[in-house]
Amino acid sequence: MQEEEYKTDDEREAERRLALLKTQAERGNLFADWLRAPAGVLFSQMLEAQIADAKNSWLAAPTQVAAEVVRIQSQVYLKIKQWLASQVQAGKVAEAGLTQFEDEGAVLSNMIRQPERPEAS
Repeated sequence: MQEEEYKTDDEREAERRLALLKTQAERGNLFADWLRAPAGVLFSQMLEAQIADAKNSWLAAPTQVAAEVVRIQSQVYLKIKQWLASQVQAGKVAEAGLTQFEDEGAVLSNMIRQPERPEAS
């Protein structure tokens, strides 16, 4: 708590951004894991089937209103699919940002040396 008082605005902003990167990386990993799990695979297959069905039934719709409904449903399924993919991709980008941050920190840590104490004689 007391250390927080002495932090600069830049340090606070860097900590906030780092926390956001960690959160996004965790979310992306969770979505990627879920999409590899049996439920995620079935959900992806269902989305693909619904999109393909909508493409076929759009032309065979009896009325223009029905065709519009099918088109909108197809767009919704496609947006869900793209949103899931974007979450996974955002997680990968955040993970890369965290790795870069850690690498830069390691380089800076190696540059800082403690002052040497003179040997007592």
